[in-house]
Amino acid sequence: MPTASTKPLNFWDDKSWHHKVHQRLGETLYYFLVRARPIDMKQAHLEFRNMLRAKGLGSVRVFPIFGSYDFIIRAWLHPSITTEFRTWLDAALSKAAGSHNTYPFAVDYIDQRAHNQPDIDRDLLEELKEDTIKAVQAGRELPLLQRLIEGNLVIRKKRSNNVRFFTSIYLDDENQPINVGVVAAIKQYLRDSPGIRDVSIYRGYGFCSVLVKGEVDSFFNIAPMPNHIGDLYRPLGAHTETYLLHGASHVAGDESIGDATFFALQGRNLFVQSIIPELYDLQSPNRQAVERLLVSAAHRLTLTQQDKKLLHDYLLGFLAEDSTQMATVLFAIFHKLEGYLRANHKEFIGRKNVGTFDAICDRANIPPSTRDRPSLRDLLHVLTTTIKLVDTPEQYQQVSANWDEFGQLRNDLVHAKVDVIANWDTLIKRLLQFLPKIRELLRSVEAITGKEYDGVY
Repeated sequence: MPTASTKPLNFWDDKSWHHKVHQRLGETLYYFLVRARPIDMKQAHLEFRNMLRAKGLGSVRVFPIFGSYDFIIRAWLHPSITTEFRTWLDAALSKAAGSHNTYPFAVDYIDQRAHNQPDIDRDLLEELKEDTIKAVQAGRELPLLQRLIEGNLVIRKKRSNNVRFFTSIYLDDENQPINVGVVAAIKQYLRDSPGIRDVSIYRGYGFCSVLVKGEVDSFFNIAPMPNHIGDLYRPLGAHTETYLLHGASHVAGDESIGDATFFALQGRNLFVQSIIPELYDLQSPNRQAVERLLVSAAHRLTLTQQDKKLLHDYLLGFLAEDSTQMATVLFAIFHKLEGYLRANHKEFIGRKNVGTFDAICDRANIPPSTRDRPSLRDLLHVLTTTIKLVDTPEQYQQVSANWDEFGQLRNDLVHAKVDVIANWDTLIKRLLQFLPKIRELLRSVEAITGKEYDGVY
């Protein structure tokens, strides 16, 4: 039986939700740096707690830090309260400090999480509702809690007295491929230098480009990583700054999902909300049709963040009845995919050591007349034929599809053979069935060639 000193303050103190639960609720992850001078720290802690309780905010944690800033705040926020959160934060700080400034960082991509859990139980994720989430957080549904833990939707937090830190990385020459490169360099460094543990890596925009969170046994294990990144990316104007936490725990907030999020979600489908949060705030005659499509079709698929962005941008165009936006979104997929495969298909074939390009084309029934400038359909046939020749039947099945139909979809759009508005649902359904296969094929080409696909979708 735990003693008074080891017993958690509340049932949820040693647990947290997987980030995909937050994303399903439409929440976005933010970090805020706070500088306040002069400040009454005890009063600030009290004001933070009062604000979180009064506003029904959950999944917010406040950490005091050493250095030129006083706090770093991590918050999962629903879009409807993001602006208000800044106002509430300012009001709380004004009661404890003479003056203050807050600097946000909005997370676009979660490249690595400290808990490093395998994939989640997606069927169980879709079953989560407001009442079940609240019951689990209150300890009233222990069998369900156990299922959630086994499905990696609830994470048991490890208690640690290690030195905890955040390192922000900002690049003057910033773009998405460079940020991806920075993350890859960090991951490689961590593989070679295991002194930093429980690492989370985030990409986004705001006070930095990449944010790293981690723990070390010794303070001296921290410096080599930001020094390495600073040296490696100095030509791009890399700046790093590291923030040490005052202690092993936060001074305000918790990991539960709060009432503010559930209030914002009233009458809203959680899956739909996670893909297109603007839907319920727009006055569009197409709103119900979009919701029906997502509930009936898209939820059966395993969607990546890129897939969700595709759906978001395409359906937002349909809600506005903007056929140009819809066609642009779809065309971007085919254009970027075709360019990437055309640039890398011969290297892929060569590294697979299965024969010449012409020999593979013969097997894939690609006529000689199109081999100098193969179409997207031809490229897909050539690559999947290569995989069929040298990989396992299971690997081939993961990338095998009716690429003739995919090529026809591309031609219908590029040559304006289809009314995008009138056929909005048919088009996206046709595309969605290919996304898992495309994703697996891209992974294979990236792994063999070392060339990363940098498409937005």
